[in-house]
Amino acid sequence: MSSIALRRSAFVTILTALIAAPSFGGIVIGTARNAAGANLSGVVVSQSGGTVSFTTGATGSFSLTLPAGTYLIDFAPPNPATPLYAPTQVFNVVVPASGTVNLGVVTLQAGFVLTGTVQTTAGLALSGADTDVIIPATGAKLLTPGDNTNASGVYSVVVPAGTYTVTADAPAGMLFVSTGVNNVVVTGPGTTTAPLIQLPPGFSLTATVVNASNNVGVANVNIDVEDQYTGVKLITPNDLTDAAGIFTVVVPAGVFRVSFKPAVGVLLVARQIEFVAIGSNFNAGIVTLQPGLQLSGTVLGVGGVPVVGADIDVDATLGPARIYTPFDSTNASGQYAVVVPPGSYMVSSDNGPVPLLVAGAVGPVTVSMANVVAPTIQLVQGVALSGVVTGWNGQPETGAFIKVVNTSTGVEVLNPFNATSATGAYAINVPAGTYDVTITPQHLSLSRHKILAATPVLSPTTLNTTLLIAQVAAYMAASPGQPVLTLQGLPILLDLAIYHPNPGLPVPPVQLTLEFVDPAGVVTTLVPTFVIPLGAGQFVFALNLPFLPPVLPASYSGFPSRFRFRAENASTGQLLDADDLKVAIF
Repeated sequence: MSSIALRRSAFVTILTALIAAPSFGGIVIGTARNAAGANLSGVVVSQSGGTVSFTTGATGSFSLTLPAGTYLIDFAPPNPATPLYAPTQVFNVVVPASGTVNLGVVTLQAGFVLTGTVQTTAGLALSGADTDVIIPATGAKLLTPGDNTNASGVYSVVVPAGTYTVTADAPAGMLFVSTGVNNVVVTGPGTTTAPLIQLPPGFSLTATVVNASNNVGVANVNIDVEDQYTGVKLITPNDLTDAAGIFTVVVPAGVFRVSFKPAVGVLLVARQIEFVAIGSNFNAGIVTLQPGLQLSGTVLGVGGVPVVGADIDVDATLGPARIYTPFDSTNASGQYAVVVPPGSYMVSSDNGPVPLLVAGAVGPVTVSMANVVAPTIQLVQGVALSGVVTGWNGQPETGAFIKVVNTSTGVEVLNPFNATSATGAYAINVPAGTYDVTITPQHLSLSRHKILAATPVLSPTTLNTTLLIAQVAAYMAASPGQPVLTLQGLPILLDLAIYHPNPGLPVPPVQLTLEFVDPAGVVTTLVPTFVIPLGAGQFVFALNLPFLPPVLPASYSGFPSRFRFRAENASTGQLLDADDLKVAIF
């Protein structure tokens, strides 16, 4: 076909669409092409999840008439075809009430077949399982039409070259835990076969989410389920509440943190429920979300430049310490908006992706009767303080808490990433100055905490250190089978132990104290201080001891509290070791 005929065909296509267009809405036009710039025919262009579609002809041109709104537009090439092209999407297409939106050229990349099999852990094929192909770096799902498994549990999709995570979800009503495989490399030519995906059996977790002010179900609340101890987020498809506020997800046996995130713009306070123990199908009943108010503000860096992607934390000056605020990163203008209950707050920000900015905060900010705009958080330039912490045994000290305090003023530097990595490494940006750096090992470590006093940090500084073995190791845990969430007025059974790990190091008499720290930081002594002698290499323990937490205000329900077990030198009062156990009381 000649170029004149092609242009005439494109003109007729668009003219026909204009004549047929209703009197409302706008028109989305453009051209589908491959990476070489050739027009693509047979591409189905559609409103994602909708019924409006258009199939491109020889010119690759398309035209969709849609009501005013913001849309996700899908581009699905004909498959099988030679050559193959990968489907793609255009996000956030804003269609006006009238007029035309030109997407220009939409490029479809070369596609390659990715196939695999989904089974149960018993080796049975799962028919109708839904698979997703995800870009690990962004979490974005590729458009993969026809990605359900067949009767043999086999799926086949077309994707561009890349490295992906492939996940699979069992058909609705089947109690299998969604899972996937990582690092699936697709290069082409030819077909790539992903590793086998096997879904283990699971249990249903269901609840009804309501507005606390009227007990009406809340729709479109996003539910996240994380392992309580590792923080790993589970794959939970269909995890939005329905119109009645009801959700059901499938999870394995374990102990989990469950998050409830209202849709953006809904003035309800998000919440988390800790230590949800699952060993059978579980109905959590009614989960209430409290009405809240919007707290917004701006984060700026050096020269007043907006800080994009900074993480915001909101801490109450009284009452439960940290407010759970999902969707709290700053946008392209450095702005954030979160929903909080009425109260007084400190609002802090990390430096986002901007190197060498020091985390900052403003407050107290009072939120009472109306939405509030907080003062601007101005981040200043700093210098890098970093290093590696090695344990007494020569291994990296993982998960050690790093606290940096100005030696002269006593002011602690905000440290959003305040624990050492798997290699024992840490890094924090600080204003130039002199600091006391305290390193506190994590639970069950036999390394002793250490203070590096009066450390000058006037330029990029590397501060490596090795911890000594502890004189005394204090250990506390909930007794086996004992949940660490309970109802007001019920005791919690604890196991306590003291260990002298270094036979060559004499230890003085040890005084022990057991305390309860409520969400506001108020400390109640549960067991008066008592002294025990501890011989070289000796291990002293007590099991299944019942302790009754103090009565808490209703507003603290479900927020983390702590038992704190302290071991001190009975002569000097020096802290030798301590252990915490987080609990939630309803």
